[in-house]
Amino acid sequence: MNAPVAVSADAEAPPSPPSVMSDLGELELVLALADIAADGFDAAVKSALDSAGGTLLFTMPAPDRSRVAAASIGAEGARRIVLFVLDADGKEVRVENSEGSAHPIAGLAASYAGLMDHLPAIAA
Repeated sequence: MNAPVAVSADAEAPPSPPSVMSDLGELELVLALADIAADGFDAAVKSALDSAGGTLLFTMPAPDRSRVAAASIGAEGARRIVLFVLDADGKEVRVENSEGSAHPIAGLAASYAGLMDHLPAIAA
């Protein structure tokens, strides 16, 4: 049996509004119950997003050899961009709000979400 993967909120991220905190808490709970080592990071993130009604924007390796997934949660006016960061050794997942995050992918995630908002209008 694989060892469980630790899930933690980012201790350095600024406080989030209560609605975002409850979303992050739900995501953390689903991730804590997932077997990331057996099922994979991407599948665990998708499962967490399915339970929270979120949308996966992208997953990618990060410069520090960790893995990052970015997601959009909530409706347009109350939407938050969330990062899931799997550390380089695959043992801990951190969930954080991209707003105010120091992670190098946070700005990219927000820009990508904005681009995705405009693609239907561009394609029309």
